Amino acid sequence: YGHACNEETDTCAGVQAAVLYVNHAADGANDGSSWADAFCDLHDALAAASLDPFISEIWVAQGTYRPDRNTGDRSASFALLDGVAVYGGFRGDEAVLRRRDFVRYPTILCGDMEDNDGQNWPYENSYHVVTASGNGRSAVLDGFTIRRGFADGYVDGQGYGAGVYMVDGGPKLRNCVIEENRASDYGGGLYATGLGGPILIDCLLRDNEARNGGGLEAVCESLSLTNCVVSGNTASWYYARAGGISWGGQQIDLINCTVADNVSTGTGGGILATTGTLVMRNCTVAGNQSAYRGGLNVQGDTFASVSNSIFWGNVSSDANLEGAQISSNGVNSNGFINDSCVQGWTGVLGGEGNIGDDPRFLNVSAGNYRLTVASGCVDRGNNARVAADVNDLDGDGDTSEPVPYDLDRNPRFINASGEPGMRSVTVDMGAFEFQVAGPATGDFDEDGDVDAADYETFVGCMTGISACGPMGCGPADIDGDDDVDLNDFDGMAPCVFGPTVGPVAGDCARFDLNADQHVDLRDFALFQAEFVSPYPNPACDLADFDADGVVDILDFAIFQQAYTG
Repeated sequence: YGHACNEETDTCAGVQAAVLYVNHAADGANDGSSWADAFCDLHDALAAASLDPFISEIWVAQGTYRPDRNTGDRSASFALLDGVAVYGGFRGDEAVLRRRDFVRYPTILCGDMEDNDGQNWPYENSYHVVTASGNGRSAVLDGFTIRRGFADGYVDGQGYGAGVYMVDGGPKLRNCVIEENRASDYGGGLYATGLGGPILIDCLLRDNEARNGGGLEAVCESLSLTNCVVSGNTASWYYARAGGISWGGQQIDLINCTVADNVSTGTGGGILATTGTLVMRNCTVAGNQSAYRGGLNVQGDTFASVSNSIFWGNVSSDANLEGAQISSNGVNSNGFINDSCVQGWTGVLGGEGNIGDDPRFLNVSAGNYRLTVASGCVDRGNNARVAADVNDLDGDGDTSEPVPYDLDRNPRFINASGEPGMRSVTVDMGAFEFQVAGPATGDFDEDGDVDAADYETFVGCMTGISACGPMGCGPADIDGDDDVDLNDFDGMAPCVFGPTVGPVAGDCARFDLNADQHVDLRDFALFQAEFVSPYPNPACDLADFDADGVVDILDFAIFQQAYTG
């Protein structure tokens, strides 16, 4: 079998039989021991992992996997396991976890068993695509798209949680897209009930539908969403509740989340909280619609705490402009919101540091709720109210520091004055931090320019290990040090891009790799073919500009465009 590897450090634990492999196209021994001999069905890997305590990870290659194993059993689902992390997004030949790319290589868990949905919803789809019962935090699903569940049954929760159905557990979902699921009752995308509660990180719930909780419904002890987007979901019937999120448990935490463009034909277009404690930090609630209270609706015994957040563009037919954004008749209906932006703000809800200034989103019609330079929400939040990094988003082991990133994984603390390298005194309101000049490609030392100091950092990421096989690097290894890197490229570049006319001569002759008496793009192509230097240091992720898992000449071309000197 394989070995368990840490995605942040690329180090392997070396535990025998720690990883099982799944690839629907594999044609080897199909025992899960390698990519070549991968299981073809995820169920086989889950069954094997349930019997072997050494298995801690399952890696699943791109493609579509269905719960029923061609039996048509609507009750079949992919059940999570304690102690096992299931990862998707692999091309199917990776040796380390961090080389996967779940955007480029989507791994889809699909409830459309006959692959015939189209724009219609036939009645043979799975009741639940993914299930979790009694699981703890060690049950992990990471890097999957979960779609097309259809929970329309009448017994054993078959009308709840078409995408994901959870009972008495607290698994972790990360980097998942939960979309196009439909439930006849509660939680179109996700439903959680009972003890414990799930953690969602970097997840997208979109285009799901239910009578209550179109995106998700939770009536469990706890629910945590960090860096998540809940958008385009619908709750549809006369007494519908919450197009986006319906909460009725003990404590829900929303950090760096956007809840936008959801619709309820009843109450709570974006979020409805009816019991327990609701905590929101740096969230954006925008563009939601309902008949009653379009944005956030806090009711009953709920204790709410909202800060550094934006409520804008929400619509309801029963309230004034402010009431359509946020309303409360909960336990602390006065003073529960602070340092936030509310459209139509009158001050009636109390609190400190609240404003009604236009956030001036980048492109509302396209669902882009990032801030512009003219936004009234830039540098208007409160650093003391930024949530703690309890999920350790930056992997530094410090869970007590403030969350370092925004929803885009850009730095949370950026100075809006534009002064290079300065940290902001005050964070922005909302899920997105305004980035003064956009992503600073190549500015590794964050001093406001891309210069020789950054070049040295880039070189360090490209060199240090041999990229040559046992047959050597051939003529592209100009300096003869057994790798093809920037040291070789430095000498070649002037000969390729300079005004070389006529037959090659002098020092440039050694760069004529195809011996045609010219140093031209044909030679550059040969050089590039040899230029492969996989980086061993996670810090070098910043230099992998094209996100292909290698810091190479293609990244150098991007760096060169950004170079300001």
